[in-house]
Amino acid sequence: DVPIPAKANGSPVERFLIDAQMHVQGGERVRFQRLVKRLNTPDGVGMAGEIMVEYDPEYEAVTFHRVQIRRGDRILDAAKKADLRVLQRESSLEQRLLDGRLQAMVILQDVRPGDVIDVAWSISGDPPQLAGHFAQVVNLGSERDVQRLRYIVTADRALQLRLRPGAPAPEERLVDGLHQYRWDRHAPPAVTWEPDVPSWFNPAPAAELTDFESWSAVAKWADALVQPEAPGSPEIAQLVAPWRNLPEAERAQAALRFVREEIRYLGLENGIHGHRAHRPAQVLERRFGDCKDKAVLLASLLREMGIESDVALVNPERRDKLDERLPSPYAFDHAIARAVIGGKERWLDATITSQRGALDALPVVPYARALVAGPATQGLAKLPPPRDDATLVEEVFHARDSQGDASFTVETTYRGGGADQERSMWPGNTPAEAGRQFLSYYTGRHTGIELAAAPAFRDEPEQDRFHVTESYKIQRFWRSHVHDISSDQALQLSPPRRLERTQPYALPYPWHVIQRTRVELPGGDWKIEPVDREVKAPGFVARVKLKTVTEKDGPVFLLETDARTTGDSIAPDEVARFAEGLLELHNVANRTLYLGSAAPVAGASAVSGAAAGSWALALAGVMLAILFLANRFGGVGGGPARAKQFFRRTVPALGESPATPLAARTPEDLKTAARARRCVCGRSHAVTVLRAGQSSLLAGQTVHSVRLECYCGQIAVLYFVES
Repeated sequence: DVPIPAKANGSPVERFLIDAQMHVQGGERVRFQRLVKRLNTPDGVGMAGEIMVEYDPEYEAVTFHRVQIRRGDRILDAAKKADLRVLQRESSLEQRLLDGRLQAMVILQDVRPGDVIDVAWSISGDPPQLAGHFAQVVNLGSERDVQRLRYIVTADRALQLRLRPGAPAPEERLVDGLHQYRWDRHAPPAVTWEPDVPSWFNPAPAAELTDFESWSAVAKWADALVQPEAPGSPEIAQLVAPWRNLPEAERAQAALRFVREEIRYLGLENGIHGHRAHRPAQVLERRFGDCKDKAVLLASLLREMGIESDVALVNPERRDKLDERLPSPYAFDHAIARAVIGGKERWLDATITSQRGALDALPVVPYARALVAGPATQGLAKLPPPRDDATLVEEVFHARDSQGDASFTVETTYRGGGADQERSMWPGNTPAEAGRQFLSYYTGRHTGIELAAAPAFRDEPEQDRFHVTESYKIQRFWRSHVHDISSDQALQLSPPRRLERTQPYALPYPWHVIQRTRVELPGGDWKIEPVDREVKAPGFVARVKLKTVTEKDGPVFLLETDARTTGDSIAPDEVARFAEGLLELHNVANRTLYLGSAAPVAGASAVSGAAAGSWALALAGVMLAILFLANRFGGVGGGPARAKQFFRRTVPALGESPATPLAARTPEDLKTAARARRCVCGRSHAVTVLRAGQSSLLAGQTVHSVRLECYCGQIAVLYFVES
């Protein structure tokens, strides 16, 4: 039995036991779970007075073995009075995925503070999509304190085992001829998440178990579930008939555009269709499908036109970290198409509806690894690295009049993924509304600024480029005889609030901004020392050039900053050097122009560590300055991607980790929460793609998740519980 201390520890819910067991034998699979917890306060009763168990009615059944309340020396059979309900909440509806899963909800009656809840249940059923195989990730930690955590896996076959960092080795033994893997942890340390970790990182100790011998075996398993249609299908032949005589690249482009634009994203993933694609004829009739439906349809269209094509499985979060995983179907959560077009291998994502352009203009999908479904596959394929699609920002200040107004124009050119995001954003945003949002951003930088004209947008879909042009007037530009000039769009990186970390720090990747600023100056002898400096630090590299030139109309100040990230994260011991590099970059790329009666000059406007004589003070100063800018110039929700990095927090906020899930009553609650968050690249998650994540039973409550997929490639996770 589980010892229950007489004195409560002061928390609303005190957890004594999490006991999870799995039995796999032949065609039978049973998962058993037991939870013992004490509800110490009224809030604890409200948080954990119901038991929720999720299952798939297509092949699973739930049995409750124990529902007890311990009150002092009494043990009450709470099952007799409990209200048992079966709900179909479709927790992934907001991500346009319907899986038909049900929730068995036990509503306990007469629960009081101080009661100990002891509940046990089992879920039986063999997932048909696995075709008799077994693969499982065993979570060996908890985000909340628990006195004892036990996990037992018993199988009729030997399993491959891989321990993730921090996971203890199991006790392995044979029990009645069955292989048993047993973990029994007493008072394991609670799992903690630091802010802004990369999407692939998980600090929780875990073990991977699988009976798949290799990735080749997984590819053969997947082949039966996502097999493209053989050429000759009447529906497909009729559809591709108008494209057959086009050049090969144009045939492929027509098929890709059709699947992206004519087949809306909606997944019916009941039972086996969580992994098996619907047939292309059915998808064409319905005109909707999920990622694997779209990938299979696209591959089928390409094959019908004589183009080699297959379906490939990817993981947008883990990417090249799949190299560290044991072979398992659960390593993937997205499907794309692979095709050979013009002798070149292409990877095509049919779910990116806003992407335009000829095949050569399309950015490389940033997934790094893929598993091509089929018997010929031997391992994971390495995808080409993301293309360097730099965003170009060109600013011009016409400020010749030392006593009058100045005009200010900004031309921004987005390419690749940036163009895709801007293209998807602006149909729902009028030029007038965009102008108000842009003006709000610049108001803090330039006193007296006003719109001269509404922003103009120009799309070049065939080159996958998108242009935004802005025009402003700045009243009395030299009113204080000084003006700050900043490469603000190239200075979007910011350090974490705390430099002392034990977990990696996420960076936007790929991210590349080139900002060129031209200031047409009043006449005079401007004493500005030219600069050409490269700044290198863990995670990024930048080059800053500034100088003055004399043209026929007068002097001109030129500032160019070219900054890009070199990876999607930095190690904990690199964070301090990363922050030092940002300090140097801000010192160089921020300038104050001084208009004097005798000798106009320019000086660095950032904190100077050398001048201050204190590296720590300088670093703290630049961090505060960067974070102030992030807070001050944050973009307007749903508007253009002009934000600096979001304000860093020292602890996970609601929804940022499984330990701090937010309460969501309706899908609109998730929308609201997503709109309030920003990617590490600065973009608002109001315009990113939401996809279903995983649901887990953590410390007695079911925590769901959705993925917020930004166009820069970064993925954030929003955790929630149903309220």
